Amino acid sequence: MAVFFQRTLTPAEAARAFIPPDVSDPPFLAPIECVMDLPFPPSANKLWTARGGGHGQLMRSKQYMAWRTQAGVSAVANGSWRRRVTMPGNFTALILLDSARRPGSDCDNRIKPVLDWAQSVELIRNDELCDEVTARWAPTAEAPRGCRLILRSVA
Repeated sequence: MAVFFQRTLTPAEAARAFIPPDVSDPPFLAPIECVMDLPFPPSANKLWTARGGGHGQLMRSKQYMAWRTQAGVSAVANGSWRRRVTMPGNFTALILLDSARRPGSDCDNRIKPVLDWAQSVELIRNDELCDEVTARWAPTAEAPRGCRLILRSVA
C-alpha cells in the first residue's frame, strides 16, 4: 500500500498556484467601438456617372463627392470625429438610417457609400474586412444627422 504525504504550501507557492488568466489576450478583450453621425448617404445607384455621354470611363458623381465632403465636415462639427477609433482588423458595421427619409429610399443601397467613406478616412483598413453588416431604418433620435455608423472590432 502506497502512502502519500501532503505538504502545506507556503503563501508564495499558494499565490503562484492561483494566478488569474491574463485578460489582455485577444479572446478576453472588449470589442473596440466607433460611432459616427453622418448625413443621409446617397444611393449606391448614384455613386458613379459616365464620362463622355455614356461612353467611356466611369467617375464618381458630383452628388457622391459632395456627400463625402459633407460627411467629413459633419463628423467633425457634431463631435463624433473626436471619439473616432480605427478598427485594427475585422469588424462589424451597424448602419442606422433616419426613417423620416424612408419614402422612395432603399436601405440596402446606402451601405456602400457609408463603408467607402469609412475606408477613405481610415476608420477601417478595407471594407473587405467587414464580417457582418446590418442596415436598418431607425427613429430620428437614433440617427439624428440622417445616418449613424457603428463599427465594432471582431477579436
